[in-house]
Amino acid sequence: MLSILDRTDDEGDPIDVQLSRLGAAPRRLVTRRPWYSRFALDWASGTSPLLMLVIGAAIGPHGLSLLSPGILAAVDPAVPVALAALGVHLALHVDLTPVPSRLRRVAAAAAGVALAAAVVTIGLLRLMTSDLPAAPFHAWVIALAAAVCAAMSLPTVDSRRTVRDSAGTHRFELMISIVIGGLVLAWIREGSLREATMLLGQMAALPIVVGVAAWLLVTPTASETEQRIFTLASLLLIGGLADYLSLSALFSGMMAGALWRLVPGPVGEAVLRDITHLRHPLAAFLMLVVGARMTMSAGLPLLLGYPLLAIAGGLAARAMIRGLTGPISVSASERQSVAPAVFPVAFALSAVRAAGPQADLLLGVIAAGTIVLQVISALRQGEESHT
Repeated sequence: MLSILDRTDDEGDPIDVQLSRLGAAPRRLVTRRPWYSRFALDWASGTSPLLMLVIGAAIGPHGLSLLSPGILAAVDPAVPVALAALGVHLALHVDLTPVPSRLRRVAAAAAGVALAAAVVTIGLLRLMTSDLPAAPFHAWVIALAAAVCAAMSLPTVDSRRTVRDSAGTHRFELMISIVIGGLVLAWIREGSLREATMLLGQMAALPIVVGVAAWLLVTPTASETEQRIFTLASLLLIGGLADYLSLSALFSGMMAGALWRLVPGPVGEAVLRDITHLRHPLAAFLMLVVGARMTMSAGLPLLLGYPLLAIAGGLAARAMIRGLTGPISVSASERQSVAPAVFPVAFALSAVRAAGPQADLLLGVIAAGTIVLQVISALRQGEESHT
């Protein structure tokens, strides 16, 4: 038997619609997502299953050794290509038109990212050393890299999206975090903030040059096979250059993707079509590699401190962003889901590749912390309500 709220009038309109016409509040429907979806064990949200981290650890060198050090060394060249693809995919889903409302969101996102990163950096340095100015170089590397990862986890911390905190704002937070992450990796290489800033500017030019070349090659008359070859070749070149210079492949891919998003022609659509087919396998590949390489050499204070500091920084950032932006409208294209769980793990892998053995414990801290944050986010989304 249908309840009175499920009935329709003579015109076929649901009772909810009639109530809204009369000014009454419509009923609220409470739905529960499947547990495997809430815990990121499916692809529905666009995130790589965090279960891949556990699988990677189980079959890695510290587990069953199915992924031996030799196999990991053999697949190592594919890692920067996968990272570059993630950066390209993110940039292609962001509307970069400089309208005032969007510029306001970018400024608010930058302020939120900076606040969250500062909270995590100071907190982790306090955990690793009692004297901040005299902290050893590796402590600063771990703290700053973890801060970038925490900033990339802001969408996970704020799991219940509202009109004010849209998917578009989350993407801006991810892009700003990737820029800061690129600066951190450049600082690790150069040791000076001034030289790192100059290097990051120079590094931004390389993927743009590759992007312009792909834009010229991918013409409307090119076949789909030719377009796919140009896309894969561009990703190989962008990721390879970043890896050779020990810089951020995420940043390089994002710069190329931003160019392809802005320029006219078929290149943006062709790249997006090809990367859309590859994003889930590449994300799963990255998770497996991180799971196989991570070690739990960090102490319990760091393992527990990172997710707690990420939550504290995320809540502070959310409060700041809400205060700066106010209500904003969200377009339909901006409602697509983002993949916050993949990006912090991917950047941690980049940081370890750039910094070397001194940052080995970073992978374990970020992987464990990301799982904790995802579980907390899943519990918060246990019941989603909508009208």
